[in-house]
This record gives sequence, C-alpha cells and structure tokens, in this order.
Amino acid sequence: MRPFQARLRTAIISATVFVSVMAIHFLWVGIFPEKDSVQDRWASVALTAESSWSRTYLETQGYWLGYSYALALTFAMVALRRYWQNQARAERKLAIGGLTLTGILVLAGCFVIGCCGSPMLIVYLNLFGAAFLPLAKPLLAGMTTLTIILAWWWMNRKALVPQAKTSNLPEIQINKAQGSCCPSREQAQKSLPRRDQAFVVGSVDTPAGTVPQISSKLIPDDIWRAFKVRWGIGRRNYKVDPGLYALGNPDDRSSVLVTANYKLTFDRLREALPGRNSWILVLDTEGINVWCSAAKGTFGTEELVRRITSSGLPQVVSHRELILPQLAAPGVAAHQVKRLSGFKVIYGPIRSRDLPAFLDSGLEATPEMRRKTFTIWERAVLIPVELVGALKPGLIVMAVLFLLGGLGGWGEFWANALNYGLLAVFCLLAAFFAGAVLTPLLLPWLPGRAFSSKGLSMGLITVGVLTCFRIEQLTTWAGRLDVLAWFFLVPAVAAFLGMNFTGASTFTSLSGVKKEMKWAVPMEITVAAVGLCLWVGSRFIT
Repeated sequence: MRPFQARLRTAIISATVFVSVMAIHFLWVGIFPEKDSVQDRWASVALTAESSWSRTYLETQGYWLGYSYALALTFAMVALRRYWQNQARAERKLAIGGLTLTGILVLAGCFVIGCCGSPMLIVYLNLFGAAFLPLAKPLLAGMTTLTIILAWWWMNRKALVPQAKTSNLPEIQINKAQGSCCPSREQAQKSLPRRDQAFVVGSVDTPAGTVPQISSKLIPDDIWRAFKVRWGIGRRNYKVDPGLYALGNPDDRSSVLVTANYKLTFDRLREALPGRNSWILVLDTEGINVWCSAAKGTFGTEELVRRITSSGLPQVVSHRELILPQLAAPGVAAHQVKRLSGFKVIYGPIRSRDLPAFLDSGLEATPEMRRKTFTIWERAVLIPVELVGALKPGLIVMAVLFLLGGLGGWGEFWANALNYGLLAVFCLLAAFFAGAVLTPLLLPWLPGRAFSSKGLSMGLITVGVLTCFRIEQLTTWAGRLDVLAWFFLVPAVAAFLGMNFTGASTFTSLSGVKKEMKWAVPMEITVAAVGLCLWVGSRFIT
C-alpha cells in the first residue's frame, strides 16, 4: 500500500473509532444514568425529570468524558496498528508504551474525575472554591489531549528508520563459453510449481524436472472462485504458484508466454488458448494483475530474470524468446533481460483473446491489438469489487449515523433513530451508488477530466433527485439544514469513490493521479466535514 493511501486509511479508521466511542458513551449514559451522582451536579443548569438523553448529556457536560475516552481509545488503536505493522522489537515497545500510557490515563482519569464515585477532583477544585467545580470534566479532556499529544510525539520521535531495501536481482556470472550472462549451475536453484493445485491436470517431464500440466478449459471451481473474487471475496489470496507450466503438450520449440500469478489473469490467459501447446512462465507478483504489478515493480526485470533461472527455462526450450503482455512494459527493461538471461522480450497484444491471431501471424500485432479500450462492459465488471470495498467501512459509518440520528429532536431516541437515522443511511447508500456504480457506468459522458470531478457531478445529480422527494422537509429550519448537509455529503462521498476508480483504468497516469489527489482529497474531506457538522447541527435545531 502506498504511503499516502496508508495514511488516509489510518485517518478514516481513526475517525470511525472516535465517533463510535463517542456514540457508545452517549448511549451508555442514556441507558444507565447515574442518579443524583456528584458529577451530574457539576453543570450549571439544573436538570428536570423530563430531560431527554441529549439534553442531559449536554447539560451535564458528558461530552467531555466521551471525548476523553474516544481520544484515548483512538490513540490505542493507532498504536496497535503501529505494533502490527512494525515487527521490530524497539517499535513494539514504543507501541506498548503508548497503550500503557493511554490505559493509565483512562483509569487514573476515571478515578480523578469521579465517574466511579471518587471525590478526588472535587476535593482539589474545592480548594479554589465551588465556582471551579464545572471545570472538572473539561480539565480531564485537556489532560487527555495534552498527554496523548506528548505520547504521539514520543512514539514518532523514537520510530526506527527502515533499512534500505536491497536489490533482489540474482548475482549473475558471465559464462564465457556461452558468451552470455547466464547463471552458473550453482546459482540455478530450481523452483517448480506444486502439482497438487486444483487446476493441474497432469505433468510433463523436461530436462529441468517435472512441470505441472494445465488445460485451457476451466473447471467449475475456477468459475465459482472467479465470481467470488469479482465481489472482493478472497481476492488478496487468489493466486497460483509462480514457475513454469505446460499448456497442453509443448516441446522445446513451443512459445513461452509470461504472466502474473494472479489467478484471474492466469485463467484468462490459458482460457484464450484452446488447443494450443505453449509454456507459461508465471512470475511472483504477489497475487496482483499484470498492469498493477508492473507499476508496483513486482512484474519487473529482476523477477523475470530470477524466474527464468529458477524454472530452468534455458534447458526446457531451444529458442530464446519470451512473449510478455503489453501492459507489463512499464516494469520490464527488455535490454536488461536480454543482457542478463539471453532471452529476447517480445510484447504481445493487450488482450489475451488476441493471442491466437498474434501467434498465427508470426508474432505481428495489428494496431487494434495495441489499442486499450474501456467499454461499458469492461467498466461494469469492475463495479462489484469497488462497491464491496466501499461498503466495508461504509457499514460502520451507517451504523454510527443511525445512532446519531437518535440525538436531539422532539421524540424518543429510538423513534428519532428509526426516522432520521434510517434516512441518513439511505442517503449514504445513494452516495455509494452514485460514486461506485453510476460514475463508472457513465464515465465517458460525465463532465470533467478528473475522475473526482466526474464523481462530484454524479453526486450533485443524485442529491438533487433525493431533494425532490423531500420538499416537505424544507418548511422547517431543521429540515432545510438537513437537506443542505446532504448537498455536501453526497457529492463528497461520490467524488472520493469516483477518484478511487482511477486504479481500475489504464487511461490515468501515476503522476496525474497524484496531482489530482493533492487537491481532490483535501476538498473531499473538507466538504464532508462541513456536511457532517451541518447534519449533526440539524438534529438540535427546533
């Protein structure tokens, strides 16, 4: 994961944890109120028996305690993520230290503030007079903020500097007898794929060892698993063993096709070659497709040279030609592959279905084979995984909005939640549908070049349609503020999901995406924050 994406994901998770803890604290105080407790009398406004949950929570300054707990637990979550992501011993100690610090803060703070019946802070503040008692809860919030800021500074100050990544390129010795840079026999450590993989139908004996034999016909398990992967189920581990495979019954003169070990890519390649006899050299791209792995570097020169050596390919074929997918070109230096292995790189067509015609024409590609399309069907098949990816964190946000919908208003908490909370969930679902479904489908016809602009325009259209069904709510100030809030929230969410779709298109460059994200992400966060504040504010306007 790229550094910016990792930071953005951490920020989203942190905000979700913070809001969730605040909501849980509010619910806890409402369900289990402390009758006639000392801290409930710290607020300056006297409560009545008819006070609602939200009014009681505000008048007793319960939000300061909720803020303190939410901030402490959010920091604990960030420290845990740091602990999981960094396996160095010193970093683990720092993470545990941060957790210990926040744990002590929460426990000691609970005792000092008196939320467990302790009168300690009241005693301290009484030294300055009874007028200082309302400062108890804000004081704890300030102590929590200051201590966690210091803990965050200390943890980052002591973070270990990662060691420079060393090259994995195998050391190549020049074989003077052959006149090429081929590896020595000691360096050629064979690594062949397992033959117990479900799609393997047999084996072929070669001078380099026994190679798994595969068929161009997919079995029902291949089709079922591919369907699940399209919906984001098991996608991270959907890969095959890297190495050399025999499609049909190839010989030493058969073509060698190179691909990624993402099984969906592997299946599309073999499925496109019915009745053909070829060698398929699978690179270890960590289960990522050709185009993305080429940009990441896993489908690159180093891995290709290493896999030629470990698979024993020079002993299997008599020619020295490799056919690579055209989208692998950004990651492979053909002249380096030739120099290090002796194999010539030939770039095949973009689509695997054009391979039979490419092979039959003597490895000559037509202009149509070199042209990358992005039709409505090609965009539609990508929608399920994008939609599921958006809904995973979205379900948590929907649950929080449902609970926050119970705040304020004239009715009881659950009545408000079922009314306003469910409406918020529906509006958020509409934003997801606009950004993850409608934007990809209507991509060429939406205004703007940036994908975030296209998502923004689709979000504005969607919220306009939603407003047409809520005209009656515009008669009150609370309703107007609620409608206005979704004019900020829906386009912001749709713009973010539209921008996220750039990773599914070859029409965007890495530099262009980075340039877009520099202005789009801050805009989306700011607009969403304004919309959220307006929506929460609408719950307390009568």
